[in-house]
Amino acid sequence: MNRTESPGYHRTLARRLREFPRYPALVRAAAPYLLLTAIVLIFFWPVWLLGYTFPIGGGDLWGQLLPVWSYVARFVRRGILPLWSTQMMAGDPIIAEPQYGLLNPLNWWLFVVGTGSRWAILARGMLPLVLAGTGVYTYLRRSSLWRLHASSALVGATAYMLSDPFITHLGHPQMNDAMAWLPWALLAIDTLVDQTRLRLWPSLVFACVILTGHYQAALFTAGATGLYAAWRLAFSPGQRWPRLI
Repeated sequence: MNRTESPGYHRTLARRLREFPRYPALVRAAAPYLLLTAIVLIFFWPVWLLGYTFPIGGGDLWGQLLPVWSYVARFVRRGILPLWSTQMMAGDPIIAEPQYGLLNPLNWWLFVVGTGSRWAILARGMLPLVLAGTGVYTYLRRSSLWRLHASSALVGATAYMLSDPFITHLGHPQMNDAMAWLPWALLAIDTLVDQTRLRLWPSLVFACVILTGHYQAALFTAGATGLYAAWRLAFSPGQRWPRLI
């Protein structure tokens, strides 16, 4: 019997045809996030087309972080997680300096890929902007306080991710990381206040804020999140208080 005549073949084909309408929905859901990523890439067109490098003078990105990241990547690609650097005087405890970002999830891909490419370092500098923009878009779309239209959420996301603090601190990705997690932290508060079940991902967001390594910026993010939580709880039923305590 021909394969196309078998009952199993027809069942598989029917299942795939039923699933086909899901794909346009997935494309529509992903489109705003791809658009925000494209906006960041277009914003940095001098980097891609003219060979520019940011920031002027190098900043922490090139002068302080890159040497340590290169050292870590060299060992990680050999299956070793280095907690101590032997390249600075009597040694440098990498794990003890949080700004190196050894435990920062936004750095892990760089440790695996390696730091030999200039584009990888520049992409790491741009990554917090994409995280910030997608975070604001998701927050404005899903927060029970806003539920904005997609176009309005895109305007807010673009304004936030291209705002002055992010551009000023392109040479300090650890600071931008902490600011980028803010909208995700606000959405996490909404999740804890509004939903009937506790979820794991809000705790992961709060952990990522701490693991950025720049405690001053993380403190600002935590402070803003705490004020937002107090405001939400002030207008929520009393039984929801234990969720955030």
